[in-house]
Amino acid sequence: MSEQRYNGWTNKPTWLIGLWVGEGAEPMVREFVEGLEGHTQQRADILKNYVLEIFDIQEQLSTAGLDSDLMGWAVAHVDWVELLEAWEDN
Repeated sequence: MSEQRYNGWTNKPTWLIGLWVGEGAEPMVREFVEGLEGHTQQRADILKNYVLEIFDIQEQLSTAGLDSDLMGWAVAHVDWVELLEAWEDN
């Protein structure tokens, strides 16, 4: 299965993170992003860990089951650099 762009984003998992973070947490995440240092991939990795933490996703990934497998697949396909750059630009 090849991935296609989704609503202007790299793929659906990236769009979903952008959508849900935009529903209330965006100011907090934007402020967090502004304080990040390092090269782009380092900042994207830090952003990923931060988002997984504030939405309690990391805990969901640590359990066994269909839901954690699906969540793990989705998280692995998120383009964190694209999200970082989108939130840095605004």
